[in-house]
Amino acid sequence: MLRILLPFLFLLPFAAWSQGSLIFFAENGERFTLTVNGQTINNQPDARVRFDGVNTEGVKVNIKFEQAELGSVIKTISASPSLEITYNLKRNKKNEWVVRYLSEAPAGTTAPAPPVAQPAYIDEPSVPAQPQTPANANPNNGSVGFQFNANEQNGSVGIQMNVDGIQTNTNFSGTPQYGTPANLDAEHETWQSNDAQTRYEMASVSQKCIVGMWDTELRKGLQTIQSHPTDEEKLASAKQMADNYCFYIGQVKQVLNTFTYDESKLAFAIYAHAKVASTDIKEYYTLSSSFTYGGTKTQFDEFLKSIKN
Repeated sequence: MLRILLPFLFLLPFAAWSQGSLIFFAENGERFTLTVNGQTINNQPDARVRFDGVNTEGVKVNIKFEQAELGSVIKTISASPSLEITYNLKRNKKNEWVVRYLSEAPAGTTAPAPPVAQPAYIDEPSVPAQPQTPANANPNNGSVGFQFNANEQNGSVGIQMNVDGIQTNTNFSGTPQYGTPANLDAEHETWQSNDAQTRYEMASVSQKCIVGMWDTELRKGLQTIQSHPTDEEKLASAKQMADNYCFYIGQVKQVLNTFTYDESKLAFAIYAHAKVASTDIKEYYTLSSSFTYGGTKTQFDEFLKSIKN
């Protein structure tokens, strides 16, 4: 009996491995319910849904959005018992929903990604409309007049009000709190510290990053970066990777650890900011611990403040 059972025991791990996965996420955070071959995968709508247990080469999916006006998608898509395949839900130029292939990896080799950030829906209280008196009107036989003056050079603002012959002047002065900081050049995608001559390059992005790269892709990229002998060459290689992939915070830290000098670490931290997943961007300040010197940490904090303005 033992001789009969042993072959089956050895086959069990391989049977468990032959289960693929499908991952779906909505590019703009719309929540949905997923049904695969008639089986409902998530009872609560979510913006990212993972289905494990694929054992066929194709499945029929029904994606129903939480907001009824967004409709639903019914489609047969490619699948594999040996792969984890990720699909992106987005609208095409005709404003129609499409299920677009994004990436794939061997089954069981990647950890589930963090959930996609959910859009916030806030019901703002309605404010009763207030009756407005036109400028220079004459309520109750009195005159009302306003005059507004602004000086862009010194940031001063003056308001003059005349109510039934009584004149009031109010002036505000100071630096205007609007516009783009002088050290941040959004048009040319560069940033420069207030107390340094170096101008750092920022990555160009066509659309917002939702999730980071797979671990297998990161490992290949790190090997390529570490194959270069100097920080300058490593930085160029790291920027090439950032041009093609998005990152999670932990992945950016791993790239920073490949550099020897703070200057190179700061350059990449600034460059990669625009390529970080929306789920992680609020934690970007934690990269400050990757720098050795206080001066570099100060410049990094200065960069984060400038892009928030």
